[in-house]
Amino acid sequence: MHWLDDVHNAVAWANSLKTHLSKFWHLSYLVLLAVMVTLMGGLMLFLVDPNVKSLQDGVWSA
Repeated sequence: MHWLDDVHNAVAWANSLKTHLSKFWHLSYLVLLAVMVTLMGGLMLFLVDPNVKSLQDGVWSA
């Protein structure tokens, strides 16, 4: 069950990140801003670039 250990580690990491972000509000705003810029950039790539076939590809490229 190697993949189950990976999932457990990812969940533990996400909980740790949530704890740290709740202590430092300015850092959480910065992370939120980075996520929003990445999503908007991916959306723009998806809409403009004919080689980007899906929204997920656009976000990945952004």
